[in-house]
Amino acid sequence: MSALVDRLHALRRVLDGLVVDATSPDRPAAGAAQRDREGSDVEFRPEGPSTEAELVHRLLDRLDRDLLPRTRLGDDWLVCAIVGPNNAGKSALFNGLCGRDVSPSVATGAATRRLVAAANPALCDELFAEAGHGRFDVRPWEDPTSALSNAERPDELLLARVDSMPERVLLIDAPDFDSVELANRAAAEAVLAAADVAICVVTKHTYQNAQVVDFLKGWLAGGRPWIAVYNELPTEEIARSHLAKLAADLGTPPLARFGSPYDHAVSEGTRPLAVADLDGGERVLKQVLAETDRRAEWKRAALAASMSQLAVDAERLARLLEERGGRLERAHAAIAHQARRSGEEVARVAMPAQPFLAAFLAVIDRRRNPLRRRWHGAVRAVTLAPAAIGRAFGRRERVVEPIDANLIELESRALGAATADFVETLGRTIGPAASDEGARRDAEFAAALDRDLARSHDEVLRAVRARHAAAVVDVEGFQAVCEGLVERALEERGRDGDIQAYIDLATLVPAAAAAATIVLTGGFGVDLAVASGGLVTTALMGKYSHLLDRGIAREARRLWEERRGGELGDVLVRAATPESADLLARERERCLHVGSGLRTWLEEGA
Repeated sequence: MSALVDRLHALRRVLDGLVVDATSPDRPAAGAAQRDREGSDVEFRPEGPSTEAELVHRLLDRLDRDLLPRTRLGDDWLVCAIVGPNNAGKSALFNGLCGRDVSPSVATGAATRRLVAAANPALCDELFAEAGHGRFDVRPWEDPTSALSNAERPDELLLARVDSMPERVLLIDAPDFDSVELANRAAAEAVLAAADVAICVVTKHTYQNAQVVDFLKGWLAGGRPWIAVYNELPTEEIARSHLAKLAADLGTPPLARFGSPYDHAVSEGTRPLAVADLDGGERVLKQVLAETDRRAEWKRAALAASMSQLAVDAERLARLLEERGGRLERAHAAIAHQARRSGEEVARVAMPAQPFLAAFLAVIDRRRNPLRRRWHGAVRAVTLAPAAIGRAFGRRERVVEPIDANLIELESRALGAATADFVETLGRTIGPAASDEGARRDAEFAAALDRDLARSHDEVLRAVRARHAAAVVDVEGFQAVCEGLVERALEERGRDGDIQAYIDLATLVPAAAAAATIVLTGGFGVDLAVASGGLVTTALMGKYSHLLDRGIAREARRLWEERRGGELGDVLVRAATPESADLLARERERCLHVGSGLRTWLEEGA
């Protein structure tokens, strides 16, 4: 049993990882908040839970109110629930077993709107003292009219003291599970989450009803014990035939079969329902419930059925989380792709010179002494003749005037067009007008994205520029990338002249200019401007311009665009789509974490 308890608690911890937005109307929160039983807002489906909210609620309910209480010491009392469709005679049977009117029974049916229970005084005292052992929110019963109104919580149980009830048996009358009232159906499901044995009451009008069969089939799956009661039977032979058909449809035989012919007084609610054994014996229903020698067998069967149903629901939830995680991942990929593309457009405007130039000196300083002397000797030779540098390296490309700006300012200017393109593309690909409904199938994400995209361009651009201004430029990281380029160039031994020229520039250009920004404006060859500073001479600028079109510089620019483009893309995502970006990050992690945990839990128990 201890291994089973550990396994149940392991699943409980996995479900506690369902961190959701408290404002979300679609999913209840895990943990202590779930004890508020928000399941009353979850619509019952005969074929079983089909949404994440329904599955989470059912799993938590089964753990907290069924399986974990079953594994505690002293769980020797039998929970027996009377269930069935509207006007089948459930309350009349309940009152007959109690020997007095405890639950309201009327001709129109549907009078019972909450869970009503009966137990002998000793068990009542225990349940009140132990708060229902976690299975029910136990309240004292006052009179039959108490059950005419809905409870605040589906698992609220009105408990009546009935001296004639068998020892250690809690008998519960549940509302109609096919009721049009959502709260009634929630209460019916709440009792089934904790019942050991079900007494299923049907009539000739309902034994083949699809909703009745589907409901019972889903709950009895796995071999949970049940007792069949056929009310208003035409003949015993017909009743046995109908109950045999019901058992075949449900896939599990009942523990016993009882029936009662039509009685006008019962249908009017003036007489309790008395049933007789339909299998040719003299068994009495209350005595069947009192059979203590079979109680342990029934409880073991109920435990096995609950574990089976728990695994089925865990598998369904894992599959839903995987499907949702896949949709969110595709939405994330679409946003990230467009953000990187727009970010690279901005990064293409400018590249910082300092880390690029400093990389050459850093690499040479790490080399052996002869190599360092060779390079630095060349630097000394040109130090006194800067005007000759341009002539030494061939023709000069066109040079533009220095710009009074820095890297952040240049990028900020380019962000206007990039932001508009980013938002417009998202609206076209995964926004309200998107033709591909893949991402739109996740309603919560789609709503968040629509709110983000509905903001004005000026509002979005202000947010983007504010986040961009606070972003840090990773100079050291880019220098490390450039050092790798230089290292490879030295190994190839094919670009000595270029490397020498870059080292000369790194040595000759003052720090202010070296830390400035190279601006590539396009056109024929390479246009060059230095932001917030200038090179020592026009010759040095010409030399720089000439070298920018060489292999190392081209590769450095490409890597800068890639690296900085990713950083700027993140700025766009966080500022232009703040709500949907946060939801994506949170929900993708949640789906991955909980889905993986559920899969591991299922595989360990296979």
